[in-house]
Parts: sequence; C-alpha cells; structure tokens
Amino acid sequence: MDRILDHLSENGPADLNDKQFKAEGRFPTGSGKTAMVYAAKSYQLRIYGCFDEGTALQLRCPEGAIKKDNKADQDQLKRVARKAGE
Repeated sequence: MDRILDHLSENGPADLNDKQFKAEGRFPTGSGKTAMVYAAKSYQLRIYGCFDEGTALQLRCPEGAIKKDNKADQDQLKRVARKAGE
C-alpha cells in the first residue's frame, strides 16, 4: 500500500491499474455537491478517499477496510464523501 500511495502522490493515478486504484463513484457531500470516491487497493486492504479540490495529487483518505470480497460498502463510500465535504 505504501508503494501505491507514494506513486499516486508523486505521479498521479494515470498509470495505476484497477487492481491498484479505482474510482468507486460519485456520492453526495452533504453540501449540495458530490465527490468522487476512490479506492487504493492492495490485496484485501482498501483505503478510501477523495482528491482535494485544486490538486490531483493530494488524496484525503479518511477510511480504510480489510475486504473479504470485491464489492465496496456503499455506506462507507457515502461517509467518505461526506467527510470530503467538511
């Protein structure tokens, strides 16, 4: 995970594949806007976050999870978007 997050902060997401970094969808922030929630992934570990406005290289990651399957918890993704709007 460190390698993926280091690469992301230095180079952005363009050359990471879906097994390393994936857009999970847009969710409401609670302030009338939406935020794209992303997952950085390494094996079963997922770290969820949103990019800060104005910079494509700063990902705020307020939550993580150890997954047993590939489906993301929609309630968790909504929480991440709300935290991004704060």
